[in-house]
Amino acid sequence: MQYQDIQGAALINGRHTNHQYKRYIVSGAYYYSFCFYCDYSNWSLIEPMFIEPMLEAASCSHDYQAMVSVGNVKWCKCTKCYKIIKSNFIVNSVSGGLEIAPLQEYSGTSLTIPVQIGGENIVSIGEHVFQGNTSLQQVVFPSNSQVTTIKSWAFHGCSSLTSMNIPSSVEEIGWAVFVGTPSEPFIDWHYNHNMNAYYDNTSNFGSHVKRIFISNSLTTATLPYGMKTLRENTLIGGDSITALIFPVTLTRIEDYAFANCPNLTQLSIPSTITYLSSRAFSSSSVSSIIWYYNEGISGFRSQFDQLVTEIVIEDDVNYIRGDTFEYLPNLVSFIVSPDNQYFSSVDGVLYNKNQTELLQVPMACQNVVMPNTITSFPSWAFNSHPRLEIVFLSLSVTSIPESAFASCSNLVEVYVMLDDGYTVVNCGVNAFNGTNQDLVIYVPERMHHAYYQDSSWQTYQNKLQPVY
Repeated sequence: MQYQDIQGAALINGRHTNHQYKRYIVSGAYYYSFCFYCDYSNWSLIEPMFIEPMLEAASCSHDYQAMVSVGNVKWCKCTKCYKIIKSNFIVNSVSGGLEIAPLQEYSGTSLTIPVQIGGENIVSIGEHVFQGNTSLQQVVFPSNSQVTTIKSWAFHGCSSLTSMNIPSSVEEIGWAVFVGTPSEPFIDWHYNHNMNAYYDNTSNFGSHVKRIFISNSLTTATLPYGMKTLRENTLIGGDSITALIFPVTLTRIEDYAFANCPNLTQLSIPSTITYLSSRAFSSSSVSSIIWYYNEGISGFRSQFDQLVTEIVIEDDVNYIRGDTFEYLPNLVSFIVSPDNQYFSSVDGVLYNKNQTELLQVPMACQNVVMPNTITSFPSWAFNSHPRLEIVFLSLSVTSIPESAFASCSNLVEVYVMLDDGYTVVNCGVNAFNGTNQDLVIYVPERMHHAYYQDSSWQTYQNKLQPVY
């Protein structure tokens, strides 16, 4: 279509019903004003009022306005220099380039967003651009796309959309962009750590991400807000990733989720996770897990148990079953939030809030020094801890439970600290059975004979030694 035909189409489409003079040029003593749509000129010896001089196209910061469309082809014209561009899109000028304007009438099933139109970069997908388009199935951004922003409602209600890639250039995604699209994840996201708008739960971006392509130069990645499930091959190309940050929306981690991250050795599993596949860590390099405790987690036994090294007890935890942590052989420490009203921790050991009762010793703990406020501890707290070597009992402990230290095969020193001159701490049946043959139980020097004579200590008389 020739330029003259564009002018005729403008007349046919009803966009040109009256001349619209937007710019003028000066030639000698004459001022020539030009119609935006048909270039009809009107001359005058007096400078026109309410319109401005025509600008040079090469130096113009273009302000494009839709001029005419024929079928899927659009022509836009700059209101400042009258430069015309042709494409399948209507565009507006924005900072840094062009923005694609609303195009709900698009009837194709597949669409490629161009890198440039008229020599200018496409940097933004405007509000409502494809809103309500039920025929669109695939949207492709080229790998060298310069788009930085996808504005609110851009793909809202695109009910047939099943394939899209989001380039790494995108740094902002607006409100409700993917609301009303199919529920199954369909977005391939080329990760950009500067992305900030996807944290907004109204964008629905995260819940639609199927795969995340990560640059080999990145060491840390944050999964998008809204993502609910981490699957095999969700993470692609994460060779250099050493840290992953999960959103609070993530609830499931499935088979081989971390297989593509060979340098990821430590993970923090948030309390929002309610399901862990038994093969979630298969083919991965994960060797240490910080678990933000959640009583409702299921499906995690075997691999997960072996990898947990630290447990974080958050503010809202108010109940922990006694045997919850007995299958975590490499657990080194508990860390309790200071704001938790029910639990506390000292040197990695779990206590009640007032530290009157010791609740749980990590299975990989080697040494325990009880705070002197501790008055009791359950039989399972130390039982069968294979790495435990030294224990200092509290000054307030008056009884050692039955089988308390049974099968602690490396236990070599226990210090019974109560020293009031007359109380012998009661020793429960089988309290030290299966401990190291070199175990020494230290008792106050002035009470040594009393312990030796006490019936509850008869089985362990040969292990008693006075401490001075």
